[in-house]
Amino acid sequence: MGSSVVDLTKINPFDVRAIWAGVGTLATGWLLLTAFPSCEIDVFSAGAARVTGIITGLPTFRVEQGWMLPTAGPWPVVVSPACSASHYFLIVSTLLSTHFARRGGSLVFAAAMGLMVGFPLTLLVNAMRILSVIQVYRWIVPHVPAHRVLFLHMLTGVTVFLPCLIGINYLLEKYGHVLRSRRQQTIG
Repeated sequence: MGSSVVDLTKINPFDVRAIWAGVGTLATGWLLLTAFPSCEIDVFSAGAARVTGIITGLPTFRVEQGWMLPTAGPWPVVVSPACSASHYFLIVSTLLSTHFARRGGSLVFAAAMGLMVGFPLTLLVNAMRILSVIQVYRWIVPHVPAHRVLFLHMLTGVTVFLPCLIGINYLLEKYGHVLRSRRQQTIG
């Protein structure tokens, strides 16, 4: 059988740079969220609620728990800090920055682009999750026992966030590789 020892001479230097860019982006994003805890409700929750409001035509109101979207059903939707997707923002930003670093740019540029592109992308994906939750509460929750509603709410988030994350990675892998090979052809 083959050896399980990793040959460090065969590691692509762009992959090591991608790891450093991802770690730097994750640390920077976490420090920003820790230094400004109100961002979860004032930026992420408000932004996702407003994007959802734009898509649906519903007004958004600031309430004590977060941002409310009055729906036609018996349950208004409140986008609270727990639903802000700020941790999803860290995941998406880290993923984006690793792909930017693989293209050969500077680590600071990769981290900055990951954070800047990750923010609106997170708001859009979270708005899709909120729209899904609205429909789940409208069509499925009335037919489910009350003790299963929280699970259904969390399952809806997973079924939106995870495929979007996989899709983002797929697009970056597919088109990032093409761009990287074109750039290496012009350099070489």
